[in-house]
Amino acid sequence: MELVTQLRERVRELERAAFYDHLTGLPNRAYFLERLRTAMARGRVPGVLFFDLDGFKRVNDVHGHDAGDELLVRVAARLRDELREADVAARFGGDEFLVLLDGVDHPSRMVRIARRMQAAVSRPYRLDGVREDVVIGATVGVCAGAEGYPDAAELLRAADAAMLSGKARGKGTVVTFTLCPRMSAADRRRVERELWDGFHAHRFDLYYQPIVDLRSRHTVAFEALLRWRHPERGLWEAAEWVRIAEEGGALDAIALRTISQVTTQVEMWRRAGEAPAGVGLRYNVGAGQFWDRNLHEDVAACLRYHGVDPARFAIEVTESVLMLDPEAAVGVLDRMHAIGVEVHLDDVGSGWSSLEPLPRLPVDALKIDRSCVSRMGLDAEADDLVRAIVGRGRDLGLGLVAEGVETEEQRATLLGLGCDLGQGFLFSPAVPAGRAGTVMSF
Repeated sequence: MELVTQLRERVRELERAAFYDHLTGLPNRAYFLERLRTAMARGRVPGVLFFDLDGFKRVNDVHGHDAGDELLVRVAARLRDELREADVAARFGGDEFLVLLDGVDHPSRMVRIARRMQAAVSRPYRLDGVREDVVIGATVGVCAGAEGYPDAAELLRAADAAMLSGKARGKGTVVTFTLCPRMSAADRRRVERELWDGFHAHRFDLYYQPIVDLRSRHTVAFEALLRWRHPERGLWEAAEWVRIAEEGGALDAIALRTISQVTTQVEMWRRAGEAPAGVGLRYNVGAGQFWDRNLHEDVAACLRYHGVDPARFAIEVTESVLMLDPEAAVGVLDRMHAIGVEVHLDDVGSGWSSLEPLPRLPVDALKIDRSCVSRMGLDAEADDLVRAIVGRGRDLGLGLVAEGVETEEQRATLLGLGCDLGQGFLFSPAVPAGRAGTVMSF
C-alpha cells in the first residue's frame, strides 16, 4: 500500500513538472494550450491575453537575478488575483505571461480586462534587498475569439504577434490582433518592399487632428498623424504597419522625412492664410525614434531649415517609453528643451497606475488617454483616475489635454475638473493639411 501511495505521489510530481512552472507555480505553456483547445472544442468564445513585461531586463541587470525571480513570482500573484473562476493565467516563459478568458464574448470587454490586469502588474513592487520601489509595465496582445483560427497554437501565435506589434508602438500598450500581425512571411516581405516603394513615391501623408480649447471651442494646435496611401488598401493608419516598417528598416527614413514635413507645415499654413499665426503642431515620437541620440539634432535642423519657431512645436511620447529608463529619459527631455521644444506625455492613464514619477520627468503637458475619457460617468475608477491626473498636472503646473472627447457631457466634465484642452470626434477627426483652415472653430 505504501508503494502504491509513493507511486501516485510520484505521478503527481511528474504531472506538475510537466504542466506547471516551478518558479511561479502558474500553469505552463503546455497546460495553457490544452485548456485553450478544450475551450475551442466546446464552442466557447476564448480570448487570449499575451503579456510581455516592460523593464524587466533592467531589474535583472541592476538588482540581480534573485530580485528578478521574486518579481516574476509577484507578477504571477497579481495576475492570479485578477482572474475570474473560469480564467487561466500561465507563464509562457521568461518575462512573458498568458491569460485565457473563457467565454468573454466581445473584444472591447477583453481590452478592459487587459487594461485592468496591466494596471495591476504596473503598480510599484517592494522587493527583498532593494531599497527603492521597482516599477515595471506590460505590453499586452489581445486575440479575441476562435473564428478563423485552425487550432489553439495559431490563436496563441496571433496574440503573440499582436503583443509584438504593441512593442513597436512604444510599449505599455494593449493591442488587439489586426491583419498585419497575422500576415505570412511572404506577405510581410511584400509589405516591406511596398513600404520602400511608398517612401520613394511620397505616398505617406500627414493628417491633422485639431486640439481645441474646451471653453472657447477654438483650435490651438494640431496633432500630426501619419497615413500611408497604399495602392490596394487605401489610407492605412501607421499603427497597422509600423512594426513591419521597423523590421524592414524603412521606419527611420519615414520618420526623419515626417519631422521635416511637420516642421514646414506651420509656415505653409501661414503663407496660405489657412491657420492663425499662433497655432502649434504636435508630433508623435515612437520608442525607436525617442531613444535615437540624434533626435534633438534632427528636430533642430528641420526647425532651422524651415524657419519654424520652436515654441510652436512639441513632441508627444508615451509614458511607457519614458518609464523604460526614467533617468536616461530625463537627458533626452532636457536636450529637447535646450532647442526650445516642448515634450508632452501621451496616453497618461493607459496602464501605469502611479503618478509619482511625474515630478522627476521634465515634461510640459499631460495627455489623458482616450480609454479613461471614454469611461467617464460610466466607471467610478475612470472618474477617479481622470480627476487624479488633472489634479496632479495642475499641482505641477503642466498643460492638460484630453484625448477622445466625443460628447458634450465629457467636455463639460473635463472643464469642471480643470482640463482646458481636448481633441476628439466631438470636434473633428484628423483632416488633410489642406482642410486645416476649415476646422479652426467649433
